[in-house]
Amino acid sequence: MDDFTGDPWHPFLRLLRRRAARLPPVRRALAISGQEAWEDLFRHDEAAGKSVPARELSEADITALAEWLDLSGEERATFLQLGSAFLAQSDSLRQLREELQLPDDE
Repeated sequence: MDDFTGDPWHPFLRLLRRRAARLPPVRRALAISGQEAWEDLFRHDEAAGKSVPARELSEADITALAEWLDLSGEERATFLQLGSAFLAQSDSLRQLREELQLPDDE
């Protein structure tokens, strides 16, 4: 998916990238959601110079990422809140893009 919709500098993604970078390579290679590992869920965005989701994330993905990062307590709650805010922002941006597209010439 080369058409990332969202803010690559959103606090959720910034926190996620920081925490993932601290993981040992063996842990980082473990599956996050089903059979998907970090490299399956995220790709490098040339324009931003950062990792961004390779596909649309879901609430289940956000929860799986919290598990993968082994977050608990207040840190987990904050991560999940940031994830929800990221999803809401991405949905809003996607809707705006769809509304702004001009109809095809017939």
